[in-house]
Amino acid sequence: MLIITCSLFGNEWKFTTSAVLQLSPVNQPSPSISADENHLAPMTEINIPIPFGQFIAQYVIPLNFGDSPVFQNANISLVAGPALTPITLDTQFGVTFTPSPLCNIGLAATAGTGWTLLGHDGLAQYDASVNTYKPLNTFTDWKYSFITQVNFQFDFGILFPGDWTHIVTTANYIVSYEASTAANQHESWLWAGKEDVNGFQHAGNVMLGYMMPFKFKLIGLTAGWKGHFHGDDFGNYNISYDGSFVEISLGLHSIIEFSEKSKLIIAAVVPSRRGFIEESNITDAFISKTKAGREWFFNGITIQWLYSF
Repeated sequence: MLIITCSLFGNEWKFTTSAVLQLSPVNQPSPSISADENHLAPMTEINIPIPFGQFIAQYVIPLNFGDSPVFQNANISLVAGPALTPITLDTQFGVTFTPSPLCNIGLAATAGTGWTLLGHDGLAQYDASVNTYKPLNTFTDWKYSFITQVNFQFDFGILFPGDWTHIVTTANYIVSYEASTAANQHESWLWAGKEDVNGFQHAGNVMLGYMMPFKFKLIGLTAGWKGHFHGDDFGNYNISYDGSFVEISLGLHSIIEFSEKSKLIIAAVVPSRRGFIEESNITDAFISKTKAGREWFFNGITIQWLYSF
């Protein structure tokens, strides 16, 4: 990630690019034996590493709420930029209000389109007549979302000053509406390999970490979740597919700081997804299957390089 900053009449521009590489295995779904079973999907092979990048332009407007440390560096930020993967192009525009180092509130909108590459669809629509997903038209059909997000963070080093007292916690909660322009209500679509339907969703993430005063800067444990508020968004598939199922993920997050300008972020995540009674293949349309239990799988290692000047 490249971070460039400049000031203009007290306000500040920040331009950010990021380069990310994901090393992940193929996790072949295995059938569930019972309705409440938890099991681990077997790894069958290794995917070709998938790189992706992002550019963000951020305009920061400082706010003065007094000299109290609680309101230090208060600001409003306007954020916009694209994110590119081998099969999708996503864009975003948002505004973030940061009244305190302890929290911020954000509003954003995104719009993205996709294409097919080596048999992988970026954006596709479910065709029930043949039980498969068919690619949609690039730059004609779009996946879009409206997002509200609240973030909290705290460093216990504030209460207990010292080099080895920085236990940090972060938490965020997201409410979003996500949809495809090609889909009607209850119709399933595919975005970057993940099935979904139009509807309101909730998501969140928490982290407990420890910051250290040397190059290995931070290590932390994370937990996240995401799901639809209403299973009825899936229409006739709600009962068999369990439309209100909440995906849960557990992970390990670390930061290596080579210098003040150069950092490396490494994350390993084990998410969960619906388990199914039927025999399945990773390329199947799961919307038509019968959910049974929860299947965990290793999502690989994500490496992100950050460089600032």
